[in-house]
Amino acid sequence: MKKALSAVLAIVMLFTGSVVFAQEEGPIKIGYMDQLTTTLAASLPWVDVGFNLAVKQINDAGGINGRKIEVIRKDTGNDPAITVERMSELKEEGVVAIVGPSGDNLAPASAQWAERNKMVVLSFGTASTKANIDNATKYMFYPALTPGKSVNSWRLTL
Repeated sequence: MKKALSAVLAIVMLFTGSVVFAQEEGPIKIGYMDQLTTTLAASLPWVDVGFNLAVKQINDAGGINGRKIEVIRKDTGNDPAITVERMSELKEEGVVAIVGPSGDNLAPASAQWAERNKMVVLSFGTASTKANIDNATKYMFYPALTPGKSVNSWRLTL
């Protein structure tokens, strides 16, 4: 598990100018964005559960190179303008990558933000292959998840 996570962080490092390893102390901050308060929140708990469990397992095993993962959560409100604002907040709070947001309607604004800010964003909830293809950039990725694969996928993604 640690090897897979280190490999992903190495990829993140390539895109973020070594931010992950430049700060050798303190936690590795990762942003997590989803529709936490909208009516869609009830349909996505498996993603949150899988993500939380993966982070717990990594941290319980000693973290990554001795550094724990700290998750900073933001609600997208299922609105592109709010999503971009919250992504900027996460950047200001020192995250090295963002997991989320979900939703075909959030993909264009999120992809543009990721490219403009040169930050890796792993969006997990777009339903449309077209949305994934149209909005994939050097910094925006769309790993496909299902409820049964959620925990293992997050462990490998982080």
